[in-house]
Amino acid sequence: MSATEHRTDVDPAVVALIEQQAELSAVLARLDDRDWESSSRCDGWSVRDVVLHLAQTNELAIGSLDGSFAAVAGRFDVVRTYA
Repeated sequence: MSATEHRTDVDPAVVALIEQQAELSAVLARLDDRDWESSSRCDGWSVRDVVLHLAQTNELAIGSLDGSFAAVAGRFDVVRTYA
């Protein structure tokens, strides 16, 4: 049973995101240095690049919800027009 299965106060979309994060974390935990530097399916991007992109996108999404988008965006040197 997952940590959220018994809860009724958690939105199903949040549960799905939590489960996907757990799956991704399990996959990433098995990577060695060579795996991190290997090419991904995204032309010109390593596995490390793709994971960084996912992490930054998540942080920006959270920042847009909690009012810290400008601060988060500033850390990632994203176009400030969107702040």
